[in-house]
Parts: sequence; C-alpha cells; structure tokens
Amino acid sequence: MELRKTFKNKLFFHIFRGLLTSFGAVAEALALSILFDIRLTFDFIILVICISGIIYFYDFFRELKIPEATTDGETKRKGKYSRYYALPLLLFILYIIIISLYGSTPSIIFSIFLILVGVLYDPIFKRITKIIPAFKDFYVAFCWLLLPVFMIIYYQKDLSLLVVVTLIFVFSRDIVNAFYCDIKDISNDKNAQLKTYAVINGASNTIYVLQWVSIFSVLLLTISTVIGILPLLSVSLVIPVILTSLLMNYSQKIQKYSPFFVEIEYYFWYLSIILFGLILKGQIGF
Repeated sequence: MELRKTFKNKLFFHIFRGLLTSFGAVAEALALSILFDIRLTFDFIILVICISGIIYFYDFFRELKIPEATTDGETKRKGKYSRYYALPLLLFILYIIIISLYGSTPSIIFSIFLILVGVLYDPIFKRITKIIPAFKDFYVAFCWLLLPVFMIIYYQKDLSLLVVVTLIFVFSRDIVNAFYCDIKDISNDKNAQLKTYAVINGASNTIYVLQWVSIFSVLLLTISTVIGILPLLSVSLVIPVILTSLLMNYSQKIQKYSPFFVEIEYYFWYLSIILFGLILKGQIGF
C-alpha cells in the first residue's frame, strides 16, 4: 500500500511538471513572438502545449511501472493507472486535429520531425550517450530549440540575422536547462552508464560551466542590442538569465538541484519583456 501511495505521488508530480514544462514552452513562444514581430494565434499555442506535452509524457509513461508488494518481494506491472495514458494520447489527437486544420505542408512535416526527435531519444538514441560524452545534454537542448524553429516555419518568418542571433541565445539557455536538469540524475545515469556532462564532471563543475554559458548569453544579448541586431526589448532577457544564475548558486549551496530552478526562466522571459515594454511606453505591439 505504501509503495503504491509513493508511486501515485510521483505520478502526480510528473504530471504537474509536464504541464509546467508545456506552459513554459508557451511563455517562451510568447516572448519570442514579440521579438520576431509575430502575432501569435491560439492554434499555435495549443500546438506548442500538445507537442511539448507529448514528448514529456511519452518519455515518462514509457518507463511507467506500478509498484505493488508481492509475496516474493518483487514488483509487478498493473493496469490500474492505465487511465493516465490517456493524457498523451489526447494531446496527440488534439495535435493531429489542429495541425491538419491550420498547418501548411512544411509546418506539418517539421512538427512531425520535432515529435520524432523528442520521443525517439529513449528507445533509439539513448545508447549513444553511453559512448559519446554529453550527447544526451546537447540532444535535449537541440530538441527544445526546434520549438522556436517550428514557430518560424509555421508563420513563414524569414531567417534574418535577428532570428539567427535569437536562436543562438535560446540554444544557450536550453543548454543550461538540459545540463542542469541532469545533475539530479547523476546517480541513476551513472548506474545506467550514461555519460552525461554531470556524471563525468560532477555537480560543482557543471554549475561552474553553466555560469560561463550564462555570461555568454548576457554578452550576446547586450552586444547584439547595442549594434542594432536585436530590438531594445531583448535586453530585458538579461534579468531572467541572472535570476537563473542566482538560483543555480543557491541550489549548489543547499545541495538540491530541482529542475524548477531553471525551468521557470522561460516564464520570466515573457514577464520581463512585458514589464520592460511598459516602461518603454508602447514598444510592444499587440
């Protein structure tokens, strides 16, 4: 009974985190749409929630096991919680409906590619992480970078210098997210013989490297804004970057590496741009 209760708590935690991740992707899309001068539509927001949710929940439910005490001390799989499998299935059905109604041929093809990249890591590409150091970290960061690329394709935005520089910034933040989230999994990844950066170099060294990545992010934003590549609103993204750096230092101090410390940054992207836009009096167009 206690094992089943523990599992159920873990299940609801991952459902909550999956929803938080999905809406974080929406916050990122909202922030970038302002920088790219794209009027985000409701259908795209639903697609972002569906795609990020499909990838996250597929990965979690694929390895789902329901612990139940048995006379021989083992655990066995049961179907009692199989109703929770409906969540990623419903997201996939909704994705099919929306992309069929509103997507162009290029956006449909790319969205399928995005989902495949997300869901095929565990069954296919995971074994590469046992050979190539930090492969998982860069793979996950690349996967999340595909979301803003999908937005560009969906709205047929030209690949300007502004877009390229912004994508480099986004990738740098996705690297921080992916590398940091693997710190909490050092023990499990080490047992699975996965050569993540955190496993190879430890938590302290990983945090140290990520702080330098954050410095790069700040310099990229500042220099690109000063020379006119990025709009003035881009400077506001320095605030979430600094906040993440402070939270990473705090997590190292208390030795608790919660993924929420880095995942909330994407929410602050949108909030910072909105607040900075209000200060600049009408720089944001809705």
